[in-house]
Amino acid sequence: MSQENANTPAAPEPPNAPNTPEERSRPVLLYVGVMFAVATLLLLLSFLMQQRNHEDLMRSMTKVQSIVDLELENQTLTQKLEAAETQIDTLSAALTEAEAQTEARAAEALALTALMEIRSAYEGGQRSAAQTLYDSFPGLEEHLSAEALPNIDWLPSPLWVYTQLKAQLGAS
Repeated sequence: MSQENANTPAAPEPPNAPNTPEERSRPVLLYVGVMFAVATLLLLLSFLMQQRNHEDLMRSMTKVQSIVDLELENQTLTQKLEAAETQIDTLSAALTEAEAQTEARAAEALALTALMEIRSAYEGGQRSAAQTLYDSFPGLEEHLSAEALPNIDWLPSPLWVYTQLKAQLGAS
């Protein structure tokens, strides 16, 4: 067999086969270059996708922040509304009380005016006019104060004056 190996001619080399190591490494360098270019393109594509995702995330975060801001503003406005409603209720109650006091003062002023007219007629000797005035103001004593008028301590209370006039007019 050793003779057969020696007699068999070596396989002929193809005519385009690279003979030098530089020529043999050229396809490997081309393969590495292509792979590097593909890797670079994939990295660029990955970077662009990441940028797009980052921009989407930033838009989402901006929207979430806007929602949070709106919720805080809504909460603040709700608190202000509740405070305003409480203030309205307080002022409404104060107004109702002031109106009641005004009505009471007006009724008291009317009662004092009527008492003054009755007393003037009675002291002027016009008993029948005083009696007519007395009859025209029923329930007058409900609006007269049992206390003396302020700053006039020496004058008797309006209710006392009315009681005295009532007794004198009822006696006649």
